[in-house]
Amino acid sequence: MTKASDSGAYLLGSTIGRHKMMTTISPGKTWEGFAGAVLLSMLAAAAFIYFAGDRFPQGFTMPVGLGVGAVLGVGAVFGDLIESKLKRVAGAKDSGNYFPGIGGVLDLLDSLLFNAPLMYLFLKYGL
Repeated sequence: MTKASDSGAYLLGSTIGRHKMMTTISPGKTWEGFAGAVLLSMLAAAAFIYFAGDRFPQGFTMPVGLGVGAVLGVGAVFGDLIESKLKRVAGAKDSGNYFPGIGGVLDLLDSLLFNAPLMYLFLKYGL
């Protein structure tokens, strides 16, 4: 769901994004991209539940999955914004150049680093 969120943010943000979110932290982020992140994350969650619902814990219903997808979509954007802020503080454009066009390892994993603990808490405590 996290990478679906990243893809949704990029897809909608780059095609129809007009309204900037936080220009001092990440000038390219738009509210349309944010919506794309949440929507595609929810769609990915729905697909997981539809195709593999019997493998999920008891009580992981479609409404719960959509809620988790929405939370992880928001979390992915926050993870990206936090990493962008850290880069600005450090005076770096990218967190490395290991992946041409993407940047460093943190640029690739920023949203996952934020969402992994969120998903753990949900699975552990049913938050």
